[in-house]
Amino acid sequence: MRKFEVVLHVSAVGEVSEDVDGIVVPYAELGVGTLVPRLPDPVEVSEIADEAREHGLEVEVMFDAVCLGGAPLSTEGGYLAELDLMLEDIDPDGVIVADPYLVEILGGRGPRVIVSHTAWVDVPEKAKFFVELGADVLTLDPSLNDDPDAVIGIKSAVPDVDLRAAVGALSYSDPVVYFERNLASHLSIDGRVPSPYRDDPYRPMVRCESSTEPSAEAPFDEVIYVGVEGLP
Repeated sequence: MRKFEVVLHVSAVGEVSEDVDGIVVPYAELGVGTLVPRLPDPVEVSEIADEAREHGLEVEVMFDAVCLGGAPLSTEGGYLAELDLMLEDIDPDGVIVADPYLVEILGGRGPRVIVSHTAWVDVPEKAKFFVELGADVLTLDPSLNDDPDAVIGIKSAVPDVDLRAAVGALSYSDPVVYFERNLASHLSIDGRVPSPYRDDPYRPMVRCESSTEPSAEAPFDEVIYVGVEGLP
């Protein structure tokens, strides 16, 4: 099983486990829905990517916001221009997104298109939808990590794409996760992360624990380690 790990500092690249195949770095300017404790700026992202390649690691850029306020659809084109600049500057091996429109426009552009766990893929119908748009990899909702039958059902529906498990992530089975990710998505555009002590009223309401390692019986092809989502 191929392994990927979220990295937020240049210094952390050299600390990833030897069995990790690649690193994942969030890109705040394009919107991030995964609840990470900090967001590196674009210069840091570039430095992290360069350092990762020095260590022989693949580089994936994550901009998986669940709401972008229509920014990709703006007639001004600022969002898509930023996207093009990132692709040219970083030249990532993969991009992690949640918005179906981004999946569609990124398909066939070079990097692997990886649907994030924030896209809430938990049934075969959703899996087929994203694959038809151009997804190469589907990260399933963490609630399926210990549900091999559900994962087998999705794999049967989309046998030609890889399935990824998210470890340390929160599931949409939690009643407030959607709202907290929506908040995080909007704050990330300004380079901010939700603080449970300042501007995140949802964190104390979270009821589910972060996901653990996937079941050995579930046919996952890859796994992403996000740390412990939402906590520093």
